[in-house]
Amino acid sequence: DHDRALEALTAARALHPSDPQLQFWTGIVHVRAGHADAAVASLRAAYAADPGWRELLLRLAPLGIVPNDPELLEQLATGSDF
Repeated sequence: DHDRALEALTAARALHPSDPQLQFWTGIVHVRAGHADAAVASLRAAYAADPGWRELLLRLAPLGIVPNDPELLEQLATGSDF
């Protein structure tokens, strides 16, 4: 359930606000919940800490963890606004 996952990630980020992994996975949960705008904000924070998170995002699409939509992936990977 996306709401519970976001609650857990929000609590974890309160304890570790600079952890890019928590920002990244918050973005992924937002993508899976259909909240692309919120996803971009979290993913930008992760990318700022380590651009390697972009590669992981792109590797998750063929696995079905995020939508395998080239336009959406491009926007998410570049941190572009929707």
